[in-house]
Amino acid sequence: MKGCENMTFGERLMALRKENGYSTRNEFAEKLGIPSTTLRNYETNAREPGHAFLIQVSKLLNVSIDYLLCTTEEKELVKSYDLKSSEYNHIKKYRFIDDFGRKTVNLILDREVERVKIHESNILSFSNVDPEETVDLPLFYLPASAGTGAFLDSDDYELHRFPARKVPRGATFALRVRGNSMNPIFLDGDIVFVKQQPTLEDGQIGIFILNGEGFIKKFHAGEDGYTLISKNPEYDDIFINENDDIRIVGRVLRKYSS
Repeated sequence: MKGCENMTFGERLMALRKENGYSTRNEFAEKLGIPSTTLRNYETNAREPGHAFLIQVSKLLNVSIDYLLCTTEEKELVKSYDLKSSEYNHIKKYRFIDDFGRKTVNLILDREVERVKIHESNILSFSNVDPEETVDLPLFYLPASAGTGAFLDSDDYELHRFPARKVPRGATFALRVRGNSMNPIFLDGDIVFVKQQPTLEDGQIGIFILNGEGFIKKFHAGEDGYTLISKNPEYDDIFINENDDIRIVGRVLRKYSS
């Protein structure tokens, strides 16, 4: 049988057997339900195994058949039946593209994974927070409107008590949404947690004061300037011009779910 780069098929099979705690051939052969002499023939390359044996060893030792046959050095067995059809199609596309394309995909994928990790790290872990623990945050009565806008700069708020496990790390205050321009992400009456900060990255959802009115919108920084984007297609986006007075109040971390 075709050999691996540094070992024969039999040597790889023997190494895998020992790695998985089967120190003797008799023990491993008994587990497989075959004579020990047959296993010896496989490990000494005196005889080539059939596909049924390869499948059996692959499942038992959790390695791919390709690894057993020395056509790859990637040992892990990927259970394709755990994949959604769309995920499987992505894998097929990935295999089709060249090295440059794969490097590009890997770069984007790594960046997105890191972004999600950072987002998840902002959420207090349920396992580390006492279910009875609470956090008091300012909840503004005068809301940032998701529709026509409402003035946010006000001392008219109350300290609202939230379950600590529901509050994102870094939240500065809470705010109640009014209007429908951010449907279906944020609905009229929803409470959102906000981290007060003067800047936003492209694509983040924030709270803005624009010409004296408060808004919750998605922020877009383009070549032609800034745009406040509505998720509801029935509402127009707001394009910021040089005559507008705009201030970023903070970044929306998440919606409060009671």
